[in-house]
Amino acid sequence: MKYLLLIFLLITILSSNAEVITDGTLGQQINLQGSDFQITPDQGQQHGGNLFHSFQDFNLNSSESANFSGSNSIQNIISRVTGSNS
Repeated sequence: MKYLLLIFLLITILSSNAEVITDGTLGQQINLQGSDFQITPDQGQQHGGNLFHSFQDFNLNSSESANFSGSNSIQNIISRVTGSNS
């Protein structure tokens, strides 16, 4: 029984997928795909030197990454997560 529980937990952990989904408040809602997420300026809104992003879900596994990019005029990238999934 102990081994079945361990196998179940390993399958659950290894099969969990990362999710990066914008919430649609700063542009259209987008479900980003992959394991190396590229967060671009057109997925948010720029106000002065600040670039704002808003996500419904922002869940990464330890082997995944999210890279935020923007023009040279951007001084700060500010993000929030509005979904209920902590």
